Amino acid sequence: MFELVALLPHLAGLCLERIVLDGDSVTLFLAPTQPTAPCPPCGSRSNRVHERYRRTVVNLPCVGRTLVLRIHVRRFRCHNRDCPQVTFAERLPKLAGVRARRTHGQRAALQDIGFALGGSAGARLARRRGLPASRSTLLRLISSPSASA
Repeated sequence: MFELVALLPHLAGLCLERIVLDGDSVTLFLAPTQPTAPCPPCGSRSNRVHERYRRTVVNLPCVGRTLVLRIHVRRFRCHNRDCPQVTFAERLPKLAGVRARRTHGQRAALQDIGFALGGSAGARLARRRGLPASRSTLLRLISSPSASA
């Protein structure tokens, strides 16, 4: 049996629902496997699903193809009546930031290219490596507070 985590360890805790090959991209449809999630402000765990939605995150290329992750994320209701957060979306801290559209790995690769080559030259190299990003994106990534040389 195929173990997704053996190939992509940062996808631990996610179940592969299906794979779609479309031209030069591969889309993995994933869903979290944990039955509960912690509320970010108060930390209490909830199993009351409020709604579901698809979140799209782009990963590092795989075998020369863009790897798109479509994650079936759930919103939960917080059980704690004193918590200011009524509903919250489950977080995927090993994969990407709260509202990020890139995985941590892709962000780091683009930052490395940006630090090495800068804007325009970096954007050309990134595009050839299957990491399409504009020069503005590269410059924004290297000037962000989380960037480190």
